[in-house]
Amino acid sequence: DVAEVQEANLQCYPLCSDCDEHGMVTPATDVHHIHKLADFPELKYELTNLLPLCKPCHDKRTRRGE
Repeated sequence: DVAEVQEANLQCYPLCSDCDEHGMVTPATDVHHIHKLADFPELKYELTNLLPLCKPCHDKRTRRGE
């Protein structure tokens, strides 16, 4: 189940990747699929396709169409 995989990712990587790149420490609350599920459904459960993000960073990426 996708929710279980996402929860496992957040447990392993509890900080937002985008904030970390800017020197900030922010808890990750969302999981972003690096390769869109619509284009790559086979990567749905791949931990390497998941990026831990805080809600604002995830929303920003979603608005950009990522």
